[in-house]
Amino acid sequence: MTNLTDLEQLAKAATPGPWRRDARGERSGFEHVFAGNDDGPGQTVAQWTLPSDAAYIAAASPDVVLRLIAVARAARDHLRGEDIYGLADALAALGDEP
Repeated sequence: MTNLTDLEQLAKAATPGPWRRDARGERSGFEHVFAGNDDGPGQTVAQWTLPSDAAYIAAASPDVVLRLIAVARAARDHLRGEDIYGLADALAALGDEP
C-alpha cells in the first residue's frame, strides 16, 4: 500500500485537475478522461477506458486526492490531540456538508 507521502508526491506530479470524462467514444463502449474544464478538449489523461473506470479516474483527480490526504492528516493530528480545529477545516474543504 502506498503511504500518504508517496500518494501526495504522485498527485503533485500528475496532470493537474479537475479531470472530466468524455463519452464521445460511446459507440465503441469506451470513454476518455481529460484534464481541464469543459471549455476545450484539455489534455488527455486516459483513453479507451470502460465507462466505470473513466468515472473513477475522473473522480480521483490530483486535486481531489490532495484534499483527501489533507483530511486524513488532519484526522490523524486530531486523534493525537495536536490539532482540534484542523479536522473540521479539512472536512469543510471537501464541500460535502450536510
